[in-house]
Amino acid sequence: MRILYQSSLLRLEGCILRCFNGFVWIAGPAFILIAVALVALVAYIFYTVNLPFLFPTLQTSPGQDEIPSPAQRLARLATVIWTIYLLSCLAFHYYMCIMTDPGRVVDRPRIIANDTERDRNSEDMVLFEVRTEPVQEQRIPLNRDNQEGAPKGRFCKKCRRHKPDRAHHCSVCQRCVLRMDHHCPWIHNCVGFYNHRYFYLFLMYMFVACLYYFVVSVNFFRYEILGSGGFKWPYDQARMGFVFSFLLAGAIGLAIGGMAGWHTWLIATGQTTIEHYGNQTSREIAKSRGDIFINEYDLGTRRNFKVFFNIGRRYKWWTILLPIPIPPMGDGRTFLTSHAMLSSSARSTWVDASDYRDINIAA
Repeated sequence: MRILYQSSLLRLEGCILRCFNGFVWIAGPAFILIAVALVALVAYIFYTVNLPFLFPTLQTSPGQDEIPSPAQRLARLATVIWTIYLLSCLAFHYYMCIMTDPGRVVDRPRIIANDTERDRNSEDMVLFEVRTEPVQEQRIPLNRDNQEGAPKGRFCKKCRRHKPDRAHHCSVCQRCVLRMDHHCPWIHNCVGFYNHRYFYLFLMYMFVACLYYFVVSVNFFRYEILGSGGFKWPYDQARMGFVFSFLLAGAIGLAIGGMAGWHTWLIATGQTTIEHYGNQTSREIAKSRGDIFINEYDLGTRRNFKVFFNIGRRYKWWTILLPIPIPPMGDGRTFLTSHAMLSSSARSTWVDASDYRDINIAA
């Protein structure tokens, strides 16, 4: 009876989890519409309410407005350009998060056949070393894939296929994703190898936009809402819309700021969200054995950010500030490790194809 009871609970838990994952998948487009609508509302309130308050037009006589000074016109123009730039970067990276496939796991990945094709692709990709033997202090056997006698590689029981390192199965998308971080319902997509950069920049631009709106609206909120200011509201619902936008920007800014800070730390340490929790378990096991756990994908803070943003000879650091598509570094299947960095004769601060084309692994 006890076994039957536990089996029933497991089946019930699995059924609830499948229903929840199905709801998240079905509700994904609705989350996107809500996000777009909220951003559009705040932008509309800013241009119709906040902007007139920041740069008012005074009436010198009935029916005649005062001509703003050149400094005022320049400040207004700079504000409009700055906000349009923020909205453009925000919209672009949000669109790329949604439309970019995070990375599919196929049965037979394409292999570069000859040196000519390799040289032709060396501008856009990094050739990462493939580990032939696991490093003892880094790889702790936690499952059957890492134990003696187990088949080499990682196997997904749900997809029933082999998957590369750092790939994980998404229960919502029902497939394995290359270097998966998590599934985000607000983009109706997984955050993985090919769209992680867009997702992180979306968080950063959203945080900057919320912070900017909140800061420029504080005095307006204090004088016109809490006080008895004399601002002439442009339409009937403007007052309510401004209060809602002000509180929304503050709340979303706090939430997005915390998430952006979390992902900044993950990038700096060469981890994903899933890997972080796995590394915590591995670190505790290593500590109980008297060993030291080392994250093999942590190349140092500087290199981690350069690899994540694909900054190098082709793509410079300032490409982060532009709403343009930038491919990730590598193929999402093999990754440069700290072990390979120490084993290689090349120890420059930068990692790209020309530096690590012929990387050798110490025996």
